[in-house]
Amino acid sequence: TTVVAVAPAQAATGTYAMHVVAGPGEPGGAQVFAHDGQTEVLNARSFPGAVLIQGWETPSSPILTVYLAAKPGESLIPGTTYAGARERGDEYSPALRLEYASMRCPSDGTGAFTILEYEVDPVTEQLVRFAAVFDHHCGSDTVGTHGSLYWNSALPTRARTSWAMSGDATGSQGATVQVSGALADAQGSPLGGKQVGVRTTTIGRDTIAASATTSVSGTFTRAPTLGIDDLQVAVAFPGDATNEPSIATWLVSAPPRRAATLTGALPSPV
Repeated sequence: TTVVAVAPAQAATGTYAMHVVAGPGEPGGAQVFAHDGQTEVLNARSFPGAVLIQGWETPSSPILTVYLAAKPGESLIPGTTYAGARERGDEYSPALRLEYASMRCPSDGTGAFTILEYEVDPVTEQLVRFAAVFDHHCGSDTVGTHGSLYWNSALPTRARTSWAMSGDATGSQGATVQVSGALADAQGSPLGGKQVGVRTTTIGRDTIAASATTSVSGTFTRAPTLGIDDLQVAVAFPGDATNEPSIATWLVSAPPRRAATLTGALPSPV
């Protein structure tokens, strides 16, 4: 199903916010997409058992679209978590679909979403208030995309979080390199005991997906082996009841490759 752009709706009195962080394995690659209180760049539409939220780069170009739907014939109910969601929902699965600048997950993405607030005008069937949080993964990617959506919501938004990354910037081939990250809340206090997704990628080659739990001081560490190509470590905190998700990456550069030099005369063609 192709998502059709719709014109931004009029401002109202509630909270309008979209905070989405995406990993390198997701549509559009690693990035943070956020709009807070900018009603001119958010739009929402309600369908039976479904909601579509769009964030806008310009009024004619939706840059991020999130579509959430219950199973056919079912309703969206506040306080309910819809697990086992797929790109194309069916009679067995709710739907969770992301589009970033018309790009979608190349495989059948999976995920879950929780409806925090949902109100539809009984006469016009227009969306009145809405809030939800979601997690989306392309294939087996552990970093994924995580976000929160608020449309004229009466609920407070979650607090922002951040990563401070450190480690080796380069190394020799075959060496073990160190990469660390520290997760903090909006006040800069460490967030310990949080499960995070980690994605270690040798640029252009293998990807290793894993999960980790931050220490009491909010940190995690990885010690991969550097090969002949650059190495990237991405880490994502999916968020929780009070904290927004966040993502960070760290690049370790491989040593320059040596160019082979031929010496001597080439054999004469026969």
